[in-house]
Amino acid sequence: MSLYRRAMSEKQELYSDSTPRLSRLVAYVCATPRGSTPEGLLRLRQAAVLLGATTSHWPDRCAITDAPVSRAGLVEFSSLDPLAFRLIGCAASSREEALAELTDVLRSLQGRAQPEQAERLSALADELR
Repeated sequence: MSLYRRAMSEKQELYSDSTPRLSRLVAYVCATPRGSTPEGLLRLRQAAVLLGATTSHWPDRCAITDAPVSRAGLVEFSSLDPLAFRLIGCAASSREEALAELTDVLRSLQGRAQPEQAERLSALADELR
């Protein structure tokens, strides 16, 4: 038996429960000075994170490619470091201020959402408080 076939058969034995697993995860990161990013773009990035959206990696634009409201709340914001909030566009320097900032973004999204989506966003806003 070839080394490859043996490795594949051992892998199948390990994962025989058919639970989906990531085979690899890639993140493209690109940064730019915060001062050169428009405030509206920062709010859009915050909204994308709140919705669990898939976005582009360009620092000067936020192309959202997938944003189902059902994925809203994927990130556990209460456990994030203050630096993480800065990286998603929050101006706040403390976790509490950043959560308040994100709650404002959620309230803005909620006002434009369909009723069933607005309910989900409202629940997420309550979790942030």
